[in-house]
Amino acid sequence: MRLSRCAILLLVLFAGVSTASARVVRIEVLKRTPVLNGQSFGSAGPYEEITARVYFAVRPDDPHNRIIVDLDKAPRTAAGEVEFSSDLYLLRPIHGGNGSLLLEIPNRGGKGLIRLVDGAPADNFAGGDAWLLRQGYTLADLGWQWDAPGLRLYAPVATDNGRSITGLLRDDFTPVAATNDWPLGHVIVGRIGGTEYPVANPSDPRNILTVRDSPEAQRTVIPRSEWSFAKSTNGRLTLSDRDLHLNSGFQPGRIYELVYVVKDPVV
Repeated sequence: MRLSRCAILLLVLFAGVSTASARVVRIEVLKRTPVLNGQSFGSAGPYEEITARVYFAVRPDDPHNRIIVDLDKAPRTAAGEVEFSSDLYLLRPIHGGNGSLLLEIPNRGGKGLIRLVDGAPADNFAGGDAWLLRQGYTLADLGWQWDAPGLRLYAPVATDNGRSITGLLRDDFTPVAATNDWPLGHVIVGRIGGTEYPVANPSDPRNILTVRDSPEAQRTVIPRSEWSFAKSTNGRLTLSDRDLHLNSGFQPGRIYELVYVVKDPVV
């Protein structure tokens, strides 16, 4: 059991390694709360839960950062850097612990270390066997997605000489049940997993919807007259720049792919 735990911990650590260069400007602590009213976790003692915000700065002229799309169009400080921030969540032993910190960069804003390693329910450190806490680890979760509903990243807004930037976006999805409407935002476990990119121009000829039965299958273009950027509301079809409507309905198990022109989202 201990070997599998260590393998998981190493996987989490290496998954967060990045070659991009950034520096921490400051950390703002928003809230500190004793875990379970000061309950002791073996020799590690009591823990505290910390909610914070980390502020970063990156240089657009650093070669490591050239992979970041439109970074050169983001607002800069007097020092020529682009600043952004992220939500930070910490579980740390109050009296020092074992001196090791495990950093998780969570998917969709959730926290998974406790669930994956200790067997606790999602976002609930009180469950499971508390192995990580009894060993004295400090646990950190840092948001990295701007559209996540939980821990998130707060990215600067890039512009092209003061104008909004638009471009093509590809979105594929596979419904689990038949439906005529589908949100443009990411859907996970039956709920919206993030903020969608709204369509810039519903009538743009570059907006294309296709369907296929497997990842390797040939895509079939769905005629433009058969779908629209709209949704059904109280039995009526209303236009929407954040929803997709298919007259014949989306079928479960099929892969739909939408390529469309997006505009800056309002978050």
